[in-house]
Amino acid sequence: DTYTDIQDLFFGLTIDTATEFLFGESVCSLSGGNPKIARSGDFSQAFTQSQEMLSARTRAQGFYPIVTSKQFKEDCRVCHSFTDSFVQLALERTKDKSNEKASSYIFLDELAKETRDPLILRNQALNILLAGRDTTASLLSFVFYQLALRPEIYFKLRTEILAAFGDTIESLSFESLKRCSYLRNVINETLRLFPTVPANGRTALHDTTLPHGGGPDESSPIFIPKGTQVAYTVYAVHRQREFWGNDANEFRPDRWTEKRPNSHPWDFLPFNGGPRICLGQQFALTEASYTIVRILQNFESISAPEGLFKEDPPLLATLTMCVGGGVPVKLVRAR
Repeated sequence: DTYTDIQDLFFGLTIDTATEFLFGESVCSLSGGNPKIARSGDFSQAFTQSQEMLSARTRAQGFYPIVTSKQFKEDCRVCHSFTDSFVQLALERTKDKSNEKASSYIFLDELAKETRDPLILRNQALNILLAGRDTTASLLSFVFYQLALRPEIYFKLRTEILAAFGDTIESLSFESLKRCSYLRNVINETLRLFPTVPANGRTALHDTTLPHGGGPDESSPIFIPKGTQVAYTVYAVHRQREFWGNDANEFRPDRWTEKRPNSHPWDFLPFNGGPRICLGQQFALTEASYTIVRILQNFESISAPEGLFKEDPPLLATLTMCVGGGVPVKLVRAR
């Protein structure tokens, strides 16, 4: 029996769609590569390795310059060369102002109309690419890890998908995907237990307070001076029994149809919230939903190597979080 690491395929899928949508030119990693893009074959590994080092540098805070390596510098060169290819294509496409009304929206082209500085364009492109590739691929990987571990959920989800959409793409749309309730529950439960950005933080722009954390019992407001960094762990919040009940560590999509007496507006924040909420939230959810639907329309069952998948999957956390060791599965095509 042959098992395929579906996580590796998801990372290829999301880099292809992200570069097409954001940069106007797909890197085509799943179909042999795009000759217009420099270092396209080396980028994926370099991007992942550089994030591991960046995660360590973040933890080092003020001492980050000493956390480096020869490999990290080479990985950065690969990522810069890769992204510079897209920047040059965007600068060429937008040098003629008469092309400002393009047939489709391309993020990098719109940015190139605001600035012609290649370094600014490269930095912004890398920033948005991280969000476009890693988070959606990780979400899909955790979804299929859980579906392989729980065939009954796979069957229930496939039944709803076939009832809602049949086995074709004709009725698939942004609106219809959002109406598929059990699909939404499975995605939400996956994001709850395995948020793709497991930790985050903010810096106070002025003196302020947090409502709790001060005083002897930590229930009073606490003063936060301007410039203070406030870190928080989304992964921990999503598993708090206070908010999610005694089965907070259990993967149970049906919880999203139940009332929770101690729910809180900030107890579920996979895309964070407030003024700096993730701009790509709907893009990521739509891409993930569409991918799940198309796979389950075409494959009637899923399995993993016996004894390999555990209730708590191994985690690999860099700037984002994915399944450590990959997600080897076997899908059986529907007859």
